[in-house]
Amino acid sequence: MRRGLGLALLAALVLHAATKGQARLPEMLWVCHVASALLAVGLLTSVRWLVAVGFLIHVGMGMPAFLIDVIFGERPSPTSWLVHLLPLGAGWSALRGTGLPPRTWRAAWGIVLATFTVSILATPPALNVNVMHEAWGPMRGLFPGAWAVRVFHALEALGLLFGAELLLQRVRGGQTQIQGVRNSS
Repeated sequence: MRRGLGLALLAALVLHAATKGQARLPEMLWVCHVASALLAVGLLTSVRWLVAVGFLIHVGMGMPAFLIDVIFGERPSPTSWLVHLLPLGAGWSALRGTGLPPRTWRAAWGIVLATFTVSILATPPALNVNVMHEAWGPMRGLFPGAWAVRVFHALEALGLLFGAELLLQRVRGGQTQIQGVRNSS
């Protein structure tokens, strides 16, 4: 079943990329899509930490950002809905028996920072992939420049990922550990 979920997730990513067109293909470097690819590879290869990292990034960052876009008037395509909902279901299904490995947030944050760096270096500023070139719409004017936005998002990602791991522990009843301290719910 996990391999089937991995194949379905990869197929959804390919389909979503195909809808982008050449000019918008760099949008596949959004951290949520990178997380989906990691999750899919983890499902296909039975590498639990890849599944956990991809799932945590979706729970902490990908889905919340997607929903904020929807709330602020973005009209996502059907494939966009698919590549945001499928990873949540696939990750939950794959990890429901074991939960996240301890300190998954650390690996997830490292991958997010690497993805942010690639976005800065390899994507057109006009696409503003991962909001690395300028502040997002309602937040424009709050930051003195691109570097302030980048530092803000790096720290925001740290908090969101750490918080999402704590939340997932609560949902599982405190059965995993974070920073070596047992979470006794």
